[in-house]
Amino acid sequence: MPKVLVVGDVMDDILVLPKGEIRLDTDTDSQIQQQPGGSAANFACWLASLGVETHFVGRVGGRRLRSPLADSSKVQSSSAPAGG
Repeated sequence: MPKVLVVGDVMDDILVLPKGEIRLDTDTDSQIQQQPGGSAANFACWLASLGVETHFVGRVGGRRLRSPLADSSKVQSSSAPAGG
């Protein structure tokens, strides 16, 4: 089985789940969820769920990583600005 290193972003995904039919030209009652995400982090999670040995390197700006998938023993912090 291959080993994969994914390098990229970690962001918040905002999910909006309508509680009923979406109504045009007005508000629709919905449940809003905030979850860890980002394209690279999501890709790494999908690979791992398929049984691929997956490692992830990414940057989280200013906040602690909340993902239960994160091994906090390997998290390092830096005062350098994220992004460029």
